[in-house]
Amino acid sequence: MRRGFTRELATRCGHVTGLDLSPNMVAEARRRSAGITNVDYAVADVMMESLPAGAFDCVAAVALLHHLPLEAALTRFGDLLRPGGVLLVLDVRRGEFLPADLVALGVTTLLHLRHTGRPRESPEARRAWEAHARTDHFPPPAEVRQVAARVLHGAEVRTLLLWRYSLVWR
Repeated sequence: MRRGFTRELATRCGHVTGLDLSPNMVAEARRRSAGITNVDYAVADVMMESLPAGAFDCVAAVALLHHLPLEAALTRFGDLLRPGGVLLVLDVRRGEFLPADLVALGVTTLLHLRHTGRPRESPEARRAWEAHARTDHFPPPAEVRQVAARVLHGAEVRTLLLWRYSLVWR
């Protein structure tokens, strides 16, 4: 069974709270999580929501950071963690090419074909993704490292395949 990230975390944590700006996404997450008692969801903006500082053991952001102002978001995420807590980020990168990205392009095509029966998105879907990303900022890992060095001393930023990067901070 394929699980969502929040539900997967719930198998390892005492309680998980998922936030999303979209009421439709939150409704779908609640539907898929029916019967899981240690997960709750809220329609909320993580940057604006009144969340208690130092209250979380872990803050995880998957494909979120490119929608937010980088330094403000990393500062906010760090402030939400209790001492000893961990910040986990997985996001999309641009501006840094790895030779292995050529292999990753083939893997991406095969994965897309496996999941959709098509080697790439339809023209309509590509236009929708382009419109979706028009106001986003996809920082190269070097920029993430530079900002993290200012606000999250000791954060580890790694360049990953499939145009991703990770950030881990304790």
